[in-house]
This record gives sequence, C-alpha cells and structure tokens, in this order.
Amino acid sequence: MFDKPISQAQATRLWMIARVELKLQDCEVRAVLAEYGVTSTKFLPAYQYKEIMNRLRQCADAEF
Repeated sequence: MFDKPISQAQATRLWMIARVELKLQDCEVRAVLAEYGVTSTKFLPAYQYKEIMNRLRQCADAEF
C-alpha cells in the first residue's frame, strides 16, 4: 500500500541523520519535506522515505 506512513523509528532516524550526520537545521528539513507535500514525518509515505533521504543528502552537500 503506497499510502502507509513511515514508522516512528524511521521518523526518528530521519531526524537524527538530518541533524547529526548532515548538520541540517530543522527549517531545512521541513523545506525538503514541503517539496514533497509532507507537513510532518508522521504523514511521510513509506514509498517516499528513500527519495527524501537522498534529497536531504543533496541539500547537505550543496551547503559545503
């Protein structure tokens, strides 16, 4: 099912990677989520998880 949201563990992992590993600010993460029409990781469809993680990595790479 494409509409199934990511698990709480995946949401926590997304935020930890974004903040700690990628050094992104919350507003930058929220901007990427907004690109995909997602207002909260609670509503992030599981099928978009990898794509959004890749986009977050692109944003972090662009800042250096």
